[in-house]
Amino acid sequence: MRFGVNFLKQTFIVEEIERFSTSRSKKIYSAKKFYLHDTGLLNNLSSKFNLGSAAENILYKFLSISFKVNFYYENQHEIDFVFLNDNKKSVLVESKFIDKFDELSNGVLSSIENSAIDLKINRVFVITRSLEKEHIYNDITVVFIPLSKLLLSNPKEFFNEFF
Repeated sequence: MRFGVNFLKQTFIVEEIERFSTSRSKKIYSAKKFYLHDTGLLNNLSSKFNLGSAAENILYKFLSISFKVNFYYENQHEIDFVFLNDNKKSVLVESKFIDKFDELSNGVLSSIENSAIDLKINRVFVITRSLEKEHIYNDITVVFIPLSKLLLSNPKEFFNEFF
């Protein structure tokens, strides 16, 4: 199995990202996430096209150009992307391809809050289909930004401006 994954990585079909952790063993032995370099291939391999998965894949490619991106998973809470900005501040980014705030479940907000508390972060970004707003959730500022708007920005400038 590992040989197949290595082959896909070496042929630039997939990219592997590690879990964000201060524990070296958690980084090494935890499950990894994989992103396809070609969203057309993602569409072709899936039995049903999932716009949310495609958006998350595009978001990963966008962020990985400027940052070393990991994912966060701790105590049953998962955040799609975590990275350090130029100011060495941790940035949490969750991909939810939604149009309205009420499409977001309380479980997602709770997961965002718990992850932010674990990492001592007071601002989290949720990349959406079209929702743009700021929401305070138990002292955590959740910034909702449309993917299209983020893709038109410089990621380094965008994520440094908030810290």
